[in-house]
Amino acid sequence: MKRILLTFLVVLMAMPFAHAQNYRLEAGVLLGASNILGDIGGKSLPRRDFVADLKVQATALSGGIYGRYALSPRMHAGLSIMYASLNGRDSLSTNPGRRQRNLSFRNRLLDVATFVDYEVYEQYNVGRSRRYRVDFATYVTLGVGFFSHNPQAQIGKGGFTSSDGSIEYSQGEWVDLQPLATEGISYSTTGVSILLGAGFDFTIDRNFRVGFRTMLRSTNTDYLDDISTDYKDPSTFSNTAEGELARELAYRGDEIGKAQTWHEGQEFQEGSNVRGNMDRDDDYFFMNLTFAYVIKGKGGKYNRKFHSGYQRSKGTRKSIRRFNF
Repeated sequence: MKRILLTFLVVLMAMPFAHAQNYRLEAGVLLGASNILGDIGGKSLPRRDFVADLKVQATALSGGIYGRYALSPRMHAGLSIMYASLNGRDSLSTNPGRRQRNLSFRNRLLDVATFVDYEVYEQYNVGRSRRYRVDFATYVTLGVGFFSHNPQAQIGKGGFTSSDGSIEYSQGEWVDLQPLATEGISYSTTGVSILLGAGFDFTIDRNFRVGFRTMLRSTNTDYLDDISTDYKDPSTFSNTAEGELARELAYRGDEIGKAQTWHEGQEFQEGSNVRGNMDRDDDYFFMNLTFAYVIKGKGGKYNRKFHSGYQRSKGTRKSIRRFNF
């Protein structure tokens, strides 16, 4: 984490010297919400893409820092570092099969991304005020990110104690799921994502910028929620304390009285015990307010040679509107 932050600061410090004649640098923070589109929770129908299957109750917090500079009058390149929480519970779903499955999770993500913003609409001097200037811009975003994550499950009523007594958890404690391989698959806790998004911002007196940004991360993993394929045959879990714990957390329908666990006698049939949907990887969203300070170089967005949007006529500021297509 310290190396990432150091790299981020070095990049920000280097930007003014890299292209000091024709850009404006900004540095800021992002604060807001996060959510996931995965194999858990959801609505009454089978999983659907994008916002159709999101559960508002599963919204969590996200925040981070970012830097951005202008490659051209309408295009900005940026770097962001985000920390976010994701969670989900089948108990929130209206799908009977998911409710009976009764799985839940939380995840903590560290997300590092590079992106490009392209302004599709801009209006300069929105209020035509002589006291202060307010500019407005909307943009679309494309980028690529890298993330690390750690899905966890919470121990249910009564806690858990292995048969040999070597592992003991109290009710409510959180357990890392990736080392347990609840589906018999060892997956990575790092991955890459493609970023798609949009946002808008207001720039006040050229130096202070506030706005809103929403971003979809489409990932290359289906294990943000530790659910992807079929239930693992309970007889194949190792005869260790960790194997017992993995078996308990792999299927939790018995906790709400829906069915017995397989290792208590229920017959297991290979290929007919679907746990998740392996055809679609997991996605997650950020919805953030942005607060930034804009640092002017020797030239920049408001320099007449760099951008024609800033104009004066007989000492009076004009309000300039433009679509950039």
